[in-house]
Amino acid sequence: MTKNIFKCLLLLTAISGIFTACSKGGGEEKVEIQKITINNTIGASISVGEQLKLDISTLPTGITEPYTLEFTSSDKTVATVSSAGLVSGKGGGSATITVTVKEKSTISATYSVTVKPIYTAPENKNFVQVGYFPYYRTLTAEYIPDASLKMLDVACYAFAHIDENTLLPVVQQPSKLSAFVTRCHALGVKILISFSGSRALYVKMAADKTLRDKFADATIKIVKDYNLDGIDNDWEYPSTTDGSANGNLELMKRLSSYCHDPAENKLLTMAITCAIYKGGYSEGILDQLHQYVDWYNVMIYGWAAGESEIGKYPTVWSKLEMSYDYWITVRKMPTYKFVTGIGCYGNPSGISNTNRTLSYAGIVNQGNAKGVDYSQVNEATVESSSYPGQPFTIYYDGQPLVKEKTTWSMTRKLGGMMYWEVSQDKHDDKSLIKASNDAQGRNYR
Repeated sequence: MTKNIFKCLLLLTAISGIFTACSKGGGEEKVEIQKITINNTIGASISVGEQLKLDISTLPTGITEPYTLEFTSSDKTVATVSSAGLVSGKGGGSATITVTVKEKSTISATYSVTVKPIYTAPENKNFVQVGYFPYYRTLTAEYIPDASLKMLDVACYAFAHIDENTLLPVVQQPSKLSAFVTRCHALGVKILISFSGSRALYVKMAADKTLRDKFADATIKIVKDYNLDGIDNDWEYPSTTDGSANGNLELMKRLSSYCHDPAENKLLTMAITCAIYKGGYSEGILDQLHQYVDWYNVMIYGWAAGESEIGKYPTVWSKLEMSYDYWITVRKMPTYKFVTGIGCYGNPSGISNTNRTLSYAGIVNQGNAKGVDYSQVNEATVESSSYPGQPFTIYYDGQPLVKEKTTWSMTRKLGGMMYWEVSQDKHDDKSLIKASNDAQGRNYR
């Protein structure tokens, strides 16, 4: 009996102790925050207007103690930071972002951010000569003599095509580009990389900031790897109808920040529609874009003359005047950013263009075979190898017309002349590029 009472007393004491231990702390023991870490890449930079989300982690895991993170910037004129850790670039320079535990000020972490200014393009004070050189042409001195190349200020190597899988620019025939860079620089000619490709892929890339930034970085890498003098955007058709106009603007902004950094001093140009037909493509060149490009290569050539449009051909003055009126008068583009495009080829009118478009050199050569100088006129009777024995009239820019267009452009203080594409020109005294140089009083021979 006594032993049983003693056992009961021991059991009650043990049970009482358990309840005492459980109630002593008022629940589970708190896990307190001990450390903050900022996981973003060290030395990352953003441009003015861009944002960076800080990636914050805390230690230990399973923190139960309530806490609040506070963010501050050492210089709000350079960068600000929100309560959620979103850093915004405000001005060029460097700032230190500090994150602190409000309840425990001794626990903090810092992150240095560099904000790059968005550099804009300087005024183009020269009347430039710009030529395009597609990768699928032979670019050696045998086919394009040094004397022809020297008549240009800028050569655009076309193209770095956008890749359908990575959405990054890929240089076509890299060894050809390397050799051409050496030639151009030896002759004092600047050389740019022109990027182009599927419009649908560009729309997709430009719509996403991450993809857009990767594309810009890859393009800049091409410039550095090949020792180039800048970048030419040959996308041509950003549009307001699908939102790609805004994506193109942001892409060019990013490229301008690199190209126009005084430490780099590169060129940034863009090929654009002549805007004969108004709409999403012409409006896709936003007014804000003007400040970021050195000039626009305006494609005033290749009139699309259908069978019902007899008499409309590339050399008509109305096309140049209409383009000038839209871009300069209506859209207020600075005149020095408008570079007049010349096509070194001819089109028929009133019949299908298919296999009837001929190079300027080919047109002149047919005239030479007849003992007629086709370089001094703007239309000629020719044949296409695809339609032997079926002569037709072709329309093109001859030397006198190129001289007139050059003088017209200089009188209006435009930015220069552009040629698509140089391999189709005659590389002798009947050259269209030479005709323009003669009108300017320039002589590189």
